[in-house]
Amino acid sequence: MPWYGIGFGQAIKRAFAKYVRFDGRASRSEFWWFYLFNAIVSTVLSIPYIIAYVGQAPAMMNGEPPQLGRLALADSASLVWSLVVLLPTLGLFWRRLHDTGRSGAWWFLSFACGIGALVPLIMCILDSDPTGQRYDRVHDARGPAPGGYGR
Repeated sequence: MPWYGIGFGQAIKRAFAKYVRFDGRASRSEFWWFYLFNAIVSTVLSIPYIIAYVGQAPAMMNGEPPQLGRLALADSASLVWSLVVLLPTLGLFWRRLHDTGRSGAWWFLSFACGIGALVPLIMCILDSDPTGQRYDRVHDARGPAPGGYGR
């Protein structure tokens, strides 16, 4: 079930707890809090790369090639972070699309060039739709698991 009105920290915990769940739904706040968290961490992890690149700018302006090894090392933290959040982000994106009443397969438009890549993101801004309940996991006779995460 989506958690409407979820807080920042709870949204992050929930996204990582349900990192490979592509069924069910995610509330708008759940999605956007995690999106903000990911943007902040990605920006902070990009700082060493920016510093390394700017540090090489004077040499590159004199015609020297960039030191790619140094740039790759500086960018390695961003690469690791991208791999860590790949599945949680993808699962959360699909669940958010489900909450708007759409199939998670709309996410594949993210690969389209131009404005097509923005369509799934814009869909995540939309209000929840009750028809999205069809994407919820059907529970057995014992009912939902504690915490509302399903079995």
